Amino acid sequence: MTSRMRDGTSVRKHGVRMIGLVEKLSGLDITLPHELSVDVLLLSLPAAFNPFVSTST
Repeated sequence: MTSRMRDGTSVRKHGVRMIGLVEKLSGLDITLPHELSVDVLLLSLPAAFNPFVSTST
């Protein structure tokens, strides 16, 4: 699963989209552990968020 947030995109919209993808997977009986879902979201953020990501992981 890859979905990168583009610079200038709303973080909120991106987060909601990523949550929707995780929920779609769940509907297919593919369950991601919560920690993995969070990691996928954080890693999908653009480089401008690297300081936040490195302090959050």
